[in-house]
Amino acid sequence: MTTAIAMQVSRNKQRYVEEWRVLETYRGERHLVGRFSNSGRYWASPPIIRLDFACQKGFTSDGREYLLVRGPGPVAAAEYFISLCAVFDERLLTTKDVTAELSLSRRQVGQPRA
Repeated sequence: MTTAIAMQVSRNKQRYVEEWRVLETYRGERHLVGRFSNSGRYWASPPIIRLDFACQKGFTSDGREYLLVRGPGPVAAAEYFISLCAVFDERLLTTKDVTAELSLSRRQVGQPRA
């Protein structure tokens, strides 16, 4: 019975994110933004504490695990999301999409040396 409860808790902490991007706010925190499985809506995660591109997973400050479905989503969707959030806090206009930077550094790390 205890194992079943533990499995249920761990499943509840796991989410799928489609059309995802990684955004860095003015606070220096990085968030996953995309279409989340639990609601189907475009949203932002709590701050990311670790990204594992090899496993297509992100881990956030609230202890949740986000499974990154397929590749990153369109840049325009992330830009639109930022503009909507900036209505409430204009400092968010300085938010940067760092998805490409992270993808590039991952590729460079994985390339064999000549």
